Amino acid sequence: MNMKPTLKRGWCPSLFKPMETGDGFLVRIKPFLSRITSEQAHFIADTANRLGNGLINLSQKANLQLRGFSRQNTLRIIPEVIYNHLSAPTSYQEKKRNLLVSPLAALDPLCDPATEWIAQHLQTMLLRTNGLSRLSGKFSFIVDGGGQYPLTDCFSDINLRAYQGQWVIQLGHTQKVMVCSAEKAPLFVMKLAKYLAQHDPRRLIHDPEADKLFEIFETQLINYNPPPLKRSSSVGVIGENLGIGVGIPYGLMHADDLHQLAEVAQHHGDGMLHLTPWRSIILSHCSEELLSFFPRLITDEQDFKSHIIACPGKPYCPRSAINILQDAPILAQTWGNNRGYLHISGCPKGCALPDVNSITLCATGNGYNIIINGKADTDTVYMHLSLPETVAFLKHHPAPSSIKNSSENSLQ
Repeated sequence: MNMKPTLKRGWCPSLFKPMETGDGFLVRIKPFLSRITSEQAHFIADTANRLGNGLINLSQKANLQLRGFSRQNTLRIIPEVIYNHLSAPTSYQEKKRNLLVSPLAALDPLCDPATEWIAQHLQTMLLRTNGLSRLSGKFSFIVDGGGQYPLTDCFSDINLRAYQGQWVIQLGHTQKVMVCSAEKAPLFVMKLAKYLAQHDPRRLIHDPEADKLFEIFETQLINYNPPPLKRSSSVGVIGENLGIGVGIPYGLMHADDLHQLAEVAQHHGDGMLHLTPWRSIILSHCSEELLSFFPRLITDEQDFKSHIIACPGKPYCPRSAINILQDAPILAQTWGNNRGYLHISGCPKGCALPDVNSITLCATGNGYNIIINGKADTDTVYMHLSLPETVAFLKHHPAPSSIKNSSENSLQ
C-alpha cells in the first residue's frame, strides 16, 4: 500500500498574516487591479530596503512578496501599506481580495472594453460584502477580458471571462459555464461566492457538481471551448505603442530594480506599472530604447531565463534542499528557449507551479528528481541526479509534447 504522506502547503502569506521563511518573514502585497503607480512602486522598494532584506518576489498571482522581515517589522508595515492604498483596511477585507485582472485591461484595444469596469465593481463588492468568512484565504477570482494578453490558461475558483462576444462564469476548470451580461457579471459572481461560502467550495467547483450549482441560478449554460491560446510576449516591446515589458528572472528582484522601473515609468511613461502572472512588469507608454535601462532583468523573450519557473530555493526556503538560484542559470542555458517551460522546485511542494508540467526538477538532499508529465511530488524513476547528470538528461531528452508546458497555468 502506498502510504505517501500528503504535503501541507500551508496558507498564502498576506500583509496581515506573514509567513516565516529561511530569510525571515515574507509579506505579500496585492496591488489593486494588478497594477501600481510609480509612487507606490517607490514606496514598496523603500519598504523592502528599510524593513526587509531588499528582495522582492513577483508571484504568478501578480502579487509582490517582500522578504527578510523581522516579526516586529511585519507589524510596522501594515499601516504604511494601507496608507499607500495597497491593501484593504482590515484583515477580513484583505483576505477576500484575491483578484487577478487582465494586465492591460484599460490599454489593450483587443481586450473587452467592459473588463476594467467589471473588475472595479467586483473588487468593490468583495470589500463591502459580508458572509464570505468561511472561504479560505486562497479562494480567488479572475476577470479575463481576452485580447493580446488573455488569461485563458490561468484558473481560479471563479473565473469571469469574455467569450464569443459575451461574458461567462466558469468554476475552476469546468467546461460548462454560465452566460451573463457584463452589467450583471459582478453580482452573479458575488451570489456564487456567497453560496460557496455556505457549502463546500472544493467539491462544488468541479464537474459534475458545478452543473447542479449553476442550475440553481436558472441561467443559460453553454460549453466553454476557448480557441488555441495566442498571447503576445509580455517581455520587450508591447503591442503597438502600448509600452515595454521586463521579466523578473526566476521571479526574484532587488528593491533597486523596482526603484529603476518606477523611475522610468514616472519620467518616460504614464507612471503606471502593470504586474502580470507571467512574472513580468509592463511599463505603459514607454518606448523600446528604455529597455537598456534594465540590464539585470529580462528584456528579450528569447532570453533563456524567461523559460524557467523556479521557487527561491535554499536558503530562502527552509524546506528547500538545494540553492535553486545558483543552479538555475546553468539549467536555463541547457534548457534553451524552444521547449516550453522547465519547472525547478526546491522541494516536493512545488509552490512555484503546483500543476502538472512536462518537465519538473525536484531538489532532494542528493541532487534532483526528474519528473516527466507530472508535479513536483510525482513518483519518478529518475531520482537523485547530480547537477551534471541533470544537465546531461535535459540535453538528450526533449520536453514531452503530451502536456502543455506553461508558466501561466498556476496562480499559486
